[in-house]
Amino acid sequence: MPLPTEFTVLDFETANEMRASACQIGLVRMNDHGETLERYSSLIKPDPGYEHFQPINISVHGIRETDVADAPTMRELASDIQAFVGTSPIVAHNMAFDYSVWRAHTELGNLPDFINPRLCTLRMARYLLQRPAGTNGLESLIHDYCPGLAFAHHDASEDARVTGELFLAMLRHLEMPLGQLVKTFALTQAPRQRDGQGSGSGNGNGTRTARPEADLTQWTNETALEGEVVCFTGTLGRMKRADVQQLVEKLGGKVDKSVTKKTTQLVVGVPSPTTWRPGMDGSSKMVKARALVEKGAALTVMTENEFFAAIEE
Repeated sequence: MPLPTEFTVLDFETANEMRASACQIGLVRMNDHGETLERYSSLIKPDPGYEHFQPINISVHGIRETDVADAPTMRELASDIQAFVGTSPIVAHNMAFDYSVWRAHTELGNLPDFINPRLCTLRMARYLLQRPAGTNGLESLIHDYCPGLAFAHHDASEDARVTGELFLAMLRHLEMPLGQLVKTFALTQAPRQRDGQGSGSGNGNGTRTARPEADLTQWTNETALEGEVVCFTGTLGRMKRADVQQLVEKLGGKVDKSVTKKTTQLVVGVPSPTTWRPGMDGSSKMVKARALVEKGAALTVMTENEFFAAIEE
């Protein structure tokens, strides 16, 4: 079987904490010579039960419910997406998240499943390039491997475009052809499924399910969060706050009870309606995190799903 010479880059944005709430998709097909062959992007109207937009998600990508009111649904886009992806290897930055969004829509019958080889620039940075924790965000990697490449972060089409450029730059740095990387490093097995969502935060009806007793033994990579200082805000759906803080320490990280200059990750769950006030767009921890980022702090704000996707990859 001939080795691949082309690949497709995938990026999703989601409306809320449920992975079946995709509100935008970006796809870019490139070849191993660095040529962009085709681009595809679309806003997506989430299915009923998945359509609410959380403040944390809006603050990340800027997409609101009104923006997708007349957009096609994922099921309406499925044939175009499948035709674009074909059988080529799929590349993403934090593939664990993007693939789990795809799988969540597969469970709903919106998208066909696929067995394409999957390649992740985040995993490449960690395991092939041996970069330290806290330096593997998309913006940091673009700065180091594609200096001067400008992009609008968290626009799915733009993220897909620059992830493709980053992927090729990493290949050049590793002096490894695409075909060899696919043979030796690509993921091919589907991730474990939980409650039909892969996240444990909801069920097929879009409602929150009871949190199971935490089983921390399934996470074995004790350096996954090495060098990270993690803070949590909001209600978590996967496990209790105390359990996830214990998990952070098990994986080599440290826990901050409040956002400080040392915090590298702020993980945002569902905000409490009892503390919300009109005009608020997030918790006090989110407000402080944004202020620190504006001053140049290396702090990443992520949803609960993105946090678990990253440590499960």
